[in-house]
Amino acid sequence: MGVHMSHKVMWKAAIAAALLGLLQVSASKATTVTYTFEGTGGVTLDGVTLGDAYSVVFTGDTSLVDSSGSPFIRYDNITGTFTDGAVVETIVATVESNSELANIDFYNSSFLNGLGLQDSALSGYALDTSIGPISAPPGTLTPTLAGGGFATAGGNLLFTSSNSLSFSANVGVTPLPAALPLFASGLGGMGVFGWWKKRKDKRKSPAALSAA
Repeated sequence: MGVHMSHKVMWKAAIAAALLGLLQVSASKATTVTYTFEGTGGVTLDGVTLGDAYSVVFTGDTSLVDSSGSPFIRYDNITGTFTDGAVVETIVATVESNSELANIDFYNSSFLNGLGLQDSALSGYALDTSIGPISAPPGTLTPTLAGGGFATAGGNLLFTSSNSLSFSANVGVTPLPAALPLFASGLGGMGVFGWWKKRKDKRKSPAALSAA
């Protein structure tokens, strides 16, 4: 009885290991996306004017893109890195595209401050594919400068003007995690256990016993 139970435990453990690996490997199919905005214009941090040139780089997962409000397609609460010379701050924003108006913007939580641009190449863009870089002349910039700003560790980050802006997005599949060997070992364990059990059962067969 104890031997029979141990066989069942071994079989269940092998199945569990394989399923765990499969679940983690499936999760690896999530697709990363990086949205990069680079521009010039007025920006302050905690009331202090920064340099003229800056970049904001957001990194996330395309599975979190919300298209339910189409033609407005949003990625809410995405974390980004603002860089202006030696100043580097982390911000949280909403990146939004309007697939009909062919524009792309990022906003603070109150949608009162942020930057954007309009370009025909953005027509139908849904935030989940690579595009760009797209550079916009002054007449096609769509900044939102009503106030508010972005909370950072260094104080309130506020965009006050926009003279130029470019946008690009890069999408790529996340590399397979270390769980893949676990999945493989689970499958291997199932195969070895099945072979062992089949060999044992064969030894117990009437033909084998009579031959002995």
